[in-house]
Amino acid sequence: MKAMILALSQRELRGFHNRCTKKSIIPLIRIASSIEQLRRQDIKDIIIHTKDMPLEIVRYFGNGERYGVCLSYSCGGDKLGRKESNLTLGSAGGMAKVQRKTSFFDNDFVVLRDDPYINLDLRNVVAFHKENAAMATIVLRKNVDTQSKQNRAIKLDAFHRVSALREHWCQGESGMNSVDTGIYIFSTRVIDYIPSNQAYDCRSELIPKLVNANEKVLGYESDLESLNIGSMQDYLNVSLALLNRAEYKPSSIAVRDSG
Repeated sequence: MKAMILALSQRELRGFHNRCTKKSIIPLIRIASSIEQLRRQDIKDIIIHTKDMPLEIVRYFGNGERYGVCLSYSCGGDKLGRKESNLTLGSAGGMAKVQRKTSFFDNDFVVLRDDPYINLDLRNVVAFHKENAAMATIVLRKNVDTQSKQNRAIKLDAFHRVSALREHWCQGESGMNSVDTGIYIFSTRVIDYIPSNQAYDCRSELIPKLVNANEKVLGYESDLESLNIGSMQDYLNVSLALLNRAEYKPSSIAVRDSG
């Protein structure tokens, strides 16, 4: 199985030019975290979709060999060679352009953001997706708290099928007890629903379009703990939290000093 990591917005890249600052390493930590999580679950063919400054990311991570994976890159949907692309096609638009030009995805595939540490076995999600022959499967977080109120709320029917979407979670709303985590399993058939050469987003456009077309879009409910990293203090807090867990095993992936 292959995967796409959705990496780096302009906001997240502030300070990246100053390679000596602590802030500049945060985007790299986030990408390295996602690479590690995929590798540990035997997903090793990965494309990193970057929105800004892709060449810096390519130079840093290379072909992925030292991380035990095979890395490719895209910006605006173009697989990168030596030239930087200025196109912005969004998560779904970039995904579709890569597929139409290179057929990178040869079967069902994983899409996830680069920002969180997650405690989730993606192999179980993939098995659920395949067993139900779904067009798309969304990983949902149950037991929502106020920190998740900006996430989109999703209602499922008795067969785990998405029956309603709400842009933001609202406490006490009947049936809206789970939120979208930004982790998806897609069939390659979703590409047919994505318009060519225009900005298109997985969360806000592709998923609603699939639901409205009565395609099988499923929700996989989990107790996923998402530990976001937006600063060095966040990184230190997450690291301490992970080290305090008996099941945690130190990563074999280290983020090199970018100076």
